[in-house]
Amino acid sequence: IMDKYVINKLDLNSKLALFYEVVNNLGYHNSLEPLINDIINNYDVEDLSLNDKYAIFGVLYQINYTQGIIKIGKSLLLNHYDGELTEVDTQKYIADILLESMGTDQFIMFCEKTFKQHKIEGLLYSLINAYQLNSNYEKALNTLDTWINDNPDNKRMINKRIKVLENSSIQ
Repeated sequence: IMDKYVINKLDLNSKLALFYEVVNNLGYHNSLEPLINDIINNYDVEDLSLNDKYAIFGVLYQINYTQGIIKIGKSLLLNHYDGELTEVDTQKYIADILLESMGTDQFIMFCEKTFKQHKIEGLLYSLINAYQLNSNYEKALNTLDTWINDNPDNKRMINKRIKVLENSSIQ
């Protein structure tokens, strides 16, 4: 039924409605995987609204669907941080989930590449935590110094720098 009728005959909005309805009323079941794979892999996630992305991201996180978490999480941060997603704590929440889902080394590579074009404060906060997980306090401090040099009034990152210094002296 899923392949014959749902995947092949419904448009994206109908698939999203079905996905939300099933998850909200019945919970997750592995029979939803073809639908999730179809939504994640056969549609441009950039066509989804911020609300749809955020809702899908939350469900994917609850069911630990790593591939989708990473794809939607990156899209949320990269395409909305300077518009609809300016709240740093929300950016940090998404970035923390990406760190958990990607693993430390892959997350660090993603962040270092991202920061060449995008300055996402919530992502930076999680990047500094990732450096500390790898005991790379020098890299954490250098990254913070660059940010603070460009944003000298950013109290959050100044305080983060103090914490990194404290953590590095404990090690």
